[in-house]
Amino acid sequence: MWEIKPICSVLLRNRLGAALVIMQIALTIGIIVNAISVISHRSEFMARETGLPAQEIFSFSMQPLGKSTDIRQLIDQDLEIVRDTPGVVAVTPINEIPMSGNGWGSGFSKKPDAEVGDQSANVIEIDHHGLPAQGLTLLAGRNFRPEEIIERHPVADAEPDVAIVTEMMAESLFPNGDALGATIYKGNAHPIKIVGIVEKHLGNWPHWSDAGHVVFLPQIGLGSNIRYLVRTAPEKRETIMKNTEAALFDAYPNRVLSNFRTL
Repeated sequence: MWEIKPICSVLLRNRLGAALVIMQIALTIGIIVNAISVISHRSEFMARETGLPAQEIFSFSMQPLGKSTDIRQLIDQDLEIVRDTPGVVAVTPINEIPMSGNGWGSGFSKKPDAEVGDQSANVIEIDHHGLPAQGLTLLAGRNFRPEEIIERHPVADAEPDVAIVTEMMAESLFPNGDALGATIYKGNAHPIKIVGIVEKHLGNWPHWSDAGHVVFLPQIGLGSNIRYLVRTAPEKRETIMKNTEAALFDAYPNRVLSNFRTL
């Protein structure tokens, strides 16, 4: 304590030095406070519930070689092989992998041919195994039926008649709670009936301001790159992921299997 007086005396005689010390302290405090704020914001962002059992899921891609390949038949064969694997809970073809940063979006309206949708949403294509493959829980309504799954071809797109939406999407479009059974439109006059509502799904773009607004459509894309999402028992995921490539390649070698990744 006795050293404070001579230190203050020296600083008062050298005011420029004192000013520099004060500026350095202020700058340091500012950097620390800013870093704490950024870390706190990121921690809250990362702690959000995704709605998915990430530790149980992996995905991969398949590109058939040769124009004569019957892609739909190959997809059905792949799905049967993976579903028959012990430890697999469910598998679905999917247009993009959740939380990957890639995906499709569209505006959805309560009236046909709206120039601007009432609410933007992430569009995820799945089959009737898509909900269990993602570990999603239905809050209301039902799952897709096998006969409702349609094919999406690169040239001529068919339009689905039904959809499943997240609770957040349902509340945005129908704040009165009457979303189940309601009709929505994806930028055209084709009606899509909401048959189910799931609790939560962040979608493909976690950084998006509308993350959580997701519409699931019963479609299987038949393009040149097919993606699969597989859910397994947690303790068997690594083994199944390693063995799946060999099993599928043995069944049909005229293709490329790639991007085997855990969620």
